[in-house]
Amino acid sequence: MKRDDTVLKRAVAPKRLLTALVVGVVFGLAPVVLDDVTSPSPQPASAPQKPPAAEAPLTQTDLQQVRSALGPFTVIPVLNNTPTPETKAPAVLILNQNGSTEASERWTVLYHTVQWSRRDSFYIRSVSMTLGYATIGTSSGQVFVVKAGQPFLLEADPGHVLVVDASGLVYQLTTDRAEALRQPLQ
Repeated sequence: MKRDDTVLKRAVAPKRLLTALVVGVVFGLAPVVLDDVTSPSPQPASAPQKPPAAEAPLTQTDLQQVRSALGPFTVIPVLNNTPTPETKAPAVLILNQNGSTEASERWTVLYHTVQWSRRDSFYIRSVSMTLGYATIGTSSGQVFVVKAGQPFLLEADPGHVLVVDASGLVYQLTTDRAEALRQPLQ
């Protein structure tokens, strides 16, 4: 019986040693790996160094800030059953969750694919194109009509201004960027 215990101890001892060695290496390297992962990567010496920004611009996600930046807005009747409804294009639109549409009285944001990025919106369930107009079905069950290339934002997502191009693809800008690119209506 004593001999079996000795054999068992000799068989287990290398496994314990190996386990202790692995644990030591893991805990020994963890601070080095963690420091490497969390520290910013160094820039090449030839890259020009930028001074730190004094303050990052605020992202307008509050609907009231968007209304003040791109408004004033007026409720407009958009007849969804008309092939080419009056949408006050190229005015910026707000598509409200209650189904109403508001048009800016002062501003538009010109659509150029270079400045806008392609986006699939969680809030847009469907887009269909007819005669240069996009019929948009939203996640709240509302249906809206906008002219292709006309900027709009969804009341549920005031942080982005969207546009549907002539082929039915949705593009976006942040509202801060839209405010910087806004143009007065003619």
